[in-house]
Amino acid sequence: MAQLYKMTLYVCDLEDDLSLNEIKTLIKQDALDGVAVNCICHFADEQAGPQVEWDDDIDLNYLDCPTSTWEKYFEHTTQN
Repeated sequence: MAQLYKMTLYVCDLEDDLSLNEIKTLIKQDALDGVAVNCICHFADEQAGPQVEWDDDIDLNYLDCPTSTWEKYFEHTTQN
């Protein structure tokens, strides 16, 4: 039996130096393929959000930040 998982991952590139494809490659190679040789992954519905002015008080800068806070930054963006 094979176990399937589905999850949403939000990533904030604090230094604005990675592309969406670079992030996907790093996740695939370092997070999954590096852990198990019998693991594959598929990315779907990728979306890049807007650039934001980051500071210590931004609403995203909290460990308990709810999904709704992340989602508000993606409400008016188009898929890439």
